[in-house]
Amino acid sequence: VSEHLRYIPAKLEVVRTIRYIYGCRKCEETVKSAPLPPMPIPKSIASASLLAFIIVSKFIDALPLYRLSQMFKRLGIDIPRNSMARWLIKVHELIIPLNNLIKEDILSSQLIGVDETRVQVLKEKGRDPTKKSFMWVIGNYNKESPAVIFEYHQSRGGDVPKKILEDYKGYLISDGYQVYDGIGKLPDIIHLGCLAHARRKFKDALDARPDKKKTGLAAEGLKFIQDIYAVENECEIKNPDEIVKIRMEKAKPIWDDLKKWLDLNKSSAPPRLNLFLVLT
Repeated sequence: VSEHLRYIPAKLEVVRTIRYIYGCRKCEETVKSAPLPPMPIPKSIASASLLAFIIVSKFIDALPLYRLSQMFKRLGIDIPRNSMARWLIKVHELIIPLNNLIKEDILSSQLIGVDETRVQVLKEKGRDPTKKSFMWVIGNYNKESPAVIFEYHQSRGGDVPKKILEDYKGYLISDGYQVYDGIGKLPDIIHLGCLAHARRKFKDALDARPDKKKTGLAAEGLKFIQDIYAVENECEIKNPDEIVKIRMEKAKPIWDDLKKWLDLNKSSAPPRLNLFLVLT
């Protein structure tokens, strides 16, 4: 038995819908015809399958619309990128209710994570293209139904996460950005530091050594975190009660030692380390 892969190129099909129109010969006014099949964007040539392909290509595969337009030309059809841009705006409007439901589901979770990243919008109305904007990302940690939403805002100020999380009750994981400290003071939110961000500070300090030796305080700090990660690997397929037990027995002593180590080396340890552990 031998196998090989065969590539079947994509193709575009024109689907024609023919509807008969009936009129009354006596009154010459009553005219009836079958309704058009439902379409995501009425009076558009874009079917649901074509829109799905464009969305996945642009937002998952990072293909600009002008390249998609060139690809469609090779398939024998001209779809300008400005047409696709209008379709994407229309689709966004259609899925706003779905986006709202996903956001509600995330904010009902016991544990969520928030982060923000810089984006630059070149042609935003009333805004200089050199100014930085921000994409805020909110996600849950539910393995059975993971969800993430993206919210665009022009600011990185504290009013943005306050508005996003105004009704949230639970645990919030973030990096060391100071804005989240204020969010953590809200009565229904328990603020947790992100261990991956804390680890990055140790890693940066270690990589910055001129002698490139993997020794010193940064290496010691990384060893603590590696040991904590090893405990977390044990928890991967456990139920919540077992996870709590393993963390209390194996991880908590490491955290206690790490805290003592940080207190002992405050002046030399990497700055802005905000380390917390969810035990319950």
